[in-house]
Amino acid sequence: MIDAGSGTSLRFGEAGASMSDLAFIGISHLHTDHSIDLFILIRRGYSSKHDTPLTIAGPSDNDHYVGFSSFVDNFLNSYNYLNHYNIEIKTIDASLLRKALPV
Repeated sequence: MIDAGSGTSLRFGEAGASMSDLAFIGISHLHTDHSIDLFILIRRGYSSKHDTPLTIAGPSDNDHYVGFSSFVDNFLNSYNYLNHYNIEIKTIDASLLRKALPV
């Protein structure tokens, strides 16, 4: 899955998908219209108790935004039980994303 804006989790469920079908979520940038449902999906994955690790990736920090790793860590640290969910966090150099995304 690429990006997880508002409604992504709802549509994911309506499509009949399960978290065990999902191995990767990539977040192109941290605007809420691309990332707000990431945390709902993480919570859904924790609740589904599937054993497959979920890899999530997003941009490194820049002059305007914290890095993806800090973004996710702050959320996970707010809900200690989620720290037991098998998530692998990857960071992508934000300068590479700027070259790949239309402006």
